[in-house]
Amino acid sequence: MTKNHKKTVRKEAESAVKSIRIPTFDEVYAMPHVQESIRSLIDLNIHQFPVLASYADDIRQELLIALNKALPNYDGRAGIKTFCRTCLENSIASIRRRYHRKQDLVLSYATDISDYDDDLEEKGLPPEDVRAFVSQCRNTVEDDMLRMDINDAIHRLPKQTRVILEKLLDGESMTQIENSMKLSHSTIRRKHLDVIKKELFGTIF
Repeated sequence: MTKNHKKTVRKEAESAVKSIRIPTFDEVYAMPHVQESIRSLIDLNIHQFPVLASYADDIRQELLIALNKALPNYDGRAGIKTFCRTCLENSIASIRRRYHRKQDLVLSYATDISDYDDDLEEKGLPPEDVRAFVSQCRNTVEDDMLRMDINDAIHRLPKQTRVILEKLLDGESMTQIENSMKLSHSTIRRKHLDVIKKELFGTIF
């Protein structure tokens, strides 16, 4: 390929990128697919965490704001419906966590303090019973949310990358994975481990 031909190909590619028309927010918002995606995401999260029901309108607004901010990044490599759905799915985890701050959970799930004595040990309960009581009263919603966020992130991984992650979690060494999957060390590290780190740590934490 000559230098002139390379320049021509590059110019054609740049021209194709520039010619991509980014739809307006009003156009995207009017799409039934987008409206259904927002509705289903909110319904799913309220079903899993009923405390979110009172925040449904706020969550919907934040999803729309996230979608509006993401639109300028649309590059046409995927269909607009896929782009919007991915944006909404990636945004819901961080939005949901904002409405599960510890003080919100305490207010939503707390039992009247008058139901309990200030110091259970003063009533003669042994330390192990007190620890068991505290453990039973501990709110596990945040643990459930984190577990769901991790599962969501894992399911967004490409199939081969997900297989590598499962092998690592099962205790297989890099050498065993390379041999069983017939992949080089550099390919696994560059193509798969970087994706795992970005999806799990970049999205969740």
